[in-house]
Amino acid sequence: MKKFKAIINIVMWILSFFMLFTVIAAVALTFFGYRFLCVSTGSMEPEYPVGSVVLVVPTQAQTLSKGDVITFRSGESFVTHRVVSVDRENHTIKTKGDNNNVEDFSLVEYSSVVGRVKFRIKYIGYAALFFATLYGKIAFGGVIVFFIIIRVIINHYSDER
Repeated sequence: MKKFKAIINIVMWILSFFMLFTVIAAVALTFFGYRFLCVSTGSMEPEYPVGSVVLVVPTQAQTLSKGDVITFRSGESFVTHRVVSVDRENHTIKTKGDNNNVEDFSLVEYSSVVGRVKFRIKYIGYAALFFATLYGKIAFGGVIVFFIIIRVIINHYSDER
């Protein structure tokens, strides 16, 4: 029973640390203008597959150049595509999804640029998207409640002996 209790305690500490670290990192990065976004289409595959999470770093649009991967606002959505060319005179950028056959029809204005993609983590976005749903929140809460119940049971039985 002591080994099982030790394992549960370790799992609880790891989960607690992971959750705390994730929240602090996300809040701190957001404070400085960084964004974590989930890739929801295949336009940038294979380098940025659906379900990836990208870290977008604030960037001055005038510093961008051909080949940079940027995120920009398009209406109410964010789009992450590669820079094909930059028109510094008209303050516009031509972009294209790596997996698309043609360049994007609309030019991206400097003011629409959110930032440059710094790195990506493949497939973790599926978990992020799931935990953003009602079922995901219930599942996450259920896991926490499960570990709390197990810990209470273990503490109860270990105190009796």
